[in-house]
Amino acid sequence: MKHRDDIDGLRAVAVLPVVMFHAKLPIFAGGFCGVDVFFVISGFLIGSIVVGEINDGRFSIIRFWERRARRILPALFAMIAVVSIFSYIYLYPSELLRYGDSAISAVFSVSNFFFYSNAGYFGPVAQTEPLLHTWSLAVEEQFYLFLPIIMIVVRRFAPHIWKQSLLAITILSFLVSIVYTHKDPVRAFYLPDSRAWELLLGTLLSVGIHPKIKSIKWANAVGLLGLALILVPMLVYTELTPFPGLAALAPCMGTVFVIIAGEQPNSAAARLLSLRPVVFIGLISYSVYLWHWPLIVFQNIDSAFFQNLSPPLVKAALVASSLVLGFLSWWLVERPFRYGPLALRQKQLFAAAGAAAVALTAVNVLPVFGHGFPSRFEPQAIKAASYADYNYRGPYRLGACFLENGDSIAPILNSGCLVPKAGEHNYLLFGDSFAADTYVGLQRNFGSVNFEEATASGCTPTLESEQAKNARCRALVRYMFNQYLPSQHIDGLILASNWRARDLESLQKTLDWATKHGIRVILFGAKIEYDNPLSRLVAASIQQHDPLLPQRHLRSDHRALEQAMSALAARNHLTYFSYFGLLCRSGVCENVTDKGVPLAWDVAHLTADGSDYIFSRAVRTKALELQ
Repeated sequence: MKHRDDIDGLRAVAVLPVVMFHAKLPIFAGGFCGVDVFFVISGFLIGSIVVGEINDGRFSIIRFWERRARRILPALFAMIAVVSIFSYIYLYPSELLRYGDSAISAVFSVSNFFFYSNAGYFGPVAQTEPLLHTWSLAVEEQFYLFLPIIMIVVRRFAPHIWKQSLLAITILSFLVSIVYTHKDPVRAFYLPDSRAWELLLGTLLSVGIHPKIKSIKWANAVGLLGLALILVPMLVYTELTPFPGLAALAPCMGTVFVIIAGEQPNSAAARLLSLRPVVFIGLISYSVYLWHWPLIVFQNIDSAFFQNLSPPLVKAALVASSLVLGFLSWWLVERPFRYGPLALRQKQLFAAAGAAAVALTAVNVLPVFGHGFPSRFEPQAIKAASYADYNYRGPYRLGACFLENGDSIAPILNSGCLVPKAGEHNYLLFGDSFAADTYVGLQRNFGSVNFEEATASGCTPTLESEQAKNARCRALVRYMFNQYLPSQHIDGLILASNWRARDLESLQKTLDWATKHGIRVILFGAKIEYDNPLSRLVAASIQQHDPLLPQRHLRSDHRALEQAMSALAARNHLTYFSYFGLLCRSGVCENVTDKGVPLAWDVAHLTADGSDYIFSRAVRTKALELQ
């Protein structure tokens, strides 16, 4: 097919917001939509080639995968090789073992399934997964595994309705995406059946299912509308936007409109996207995408390289460095293997790709036999890092008083979690996992109190959670506010949650409800939260002999939230427990127990020892009094 500069420019529109979003530049809060733009572009370009060759009777599966291997594998394998070296240097044993699995899955284009199987409420933090971004490459390769076969079969056995068949498959995949975006958003995000429609939109363009635009005025209007549909979601969507599903339709259709309008090369959008700097970024976009995420991950793990820069300059430096690395990868790896002296013949290419895959697999299997090679780090650092694999199930009473899976709240009702005790003060601990992780400390340190518990992952204990998308949370909140609390006497209601600023209005309504029903509320404030698992930050501080390292990774927005919650508690005359007030002095917050155990095992969830330490301190200092 004829080369189109505007599509190269469209790649730039896709990649730059993705990089800025991952670098946490606030301008593109919905920059993740760039991946969806890539999907549509890819479906159009690859679909055009496949359709053209099928129409000419010269399509070959072998040649198809030869082109894919030439385009995708050299830069991908080079990136994985370099990242594997850095992972050996920086990742702690359990992290290195998990990285090895992710690297092997990326080599064989199944990393989306790997990250889906390891995702979840308590899944590994994204900032310690250097190959997380390869999920999208895996989705593409899985799509192209079946696309040529489907097109050949449909063209042969249903030649008169083959375009309609592709359209039907596209609609079916879109419906699957809508359903799973609400039912299982992680599945919808990672798996190919709910993403295929995005690539198929591009494929439908390649088969000419759309009407041609002959008027330059209409081409201008359609192209500019397309750019708006792409850019507006990138500016207004956030990580809280249910995605992909219906929300992905705007950027995907925007890409469709831009591609259609670009058939008129003099259209406004096509001319804008064909500007030389924009086209250049588009040309290197694949390599930029490959390198930007590992760069962000390792900068986050070891910030020494940018330590003298302010946070905004660090973000800008990450974007600039991603472009530089992308250019070098394009110039030194992509081009030579596609067009230059390293452009191997077909048999040599497949042999080299196979050898590289075997080598990368072998390198990333080695940590299994070396148990993650713990000798790379100091013993105390290894001990702290081991809490990244903390088994929270027992301390959090998972499956009984704390629910993580399923829609039923029967375990809470049937496990003795809501049984008052005569002769004791009965307090109800109500909330999400940030409530469940306090149970051990409360139970151990307030001997005259019986703590009933009703907690569920991701469930904010406010009235508005009755409309939560999570059926388990809806059921729990409705039961507690409509049945249990109005009918049962308790001495106090402890509300604890992964509070966010958006919860404060609903929290106030809940406090008003509690006052109306004569229920005393004890409000637990915002947790001290980090941008990396505290267990690895403590390990790094030991390894680098830098006790203030965890402090530099505190989430600054939580201090402001703490102040807002403290003010809300004061206005409502509540008993208020402040983690910041207990643990932070002179701007520095404690992060380990007196025995050196990290207070939290991930970014904020308490270990049992951490919970015990905090509430024993709270009792001694009278920071929390229950009676």
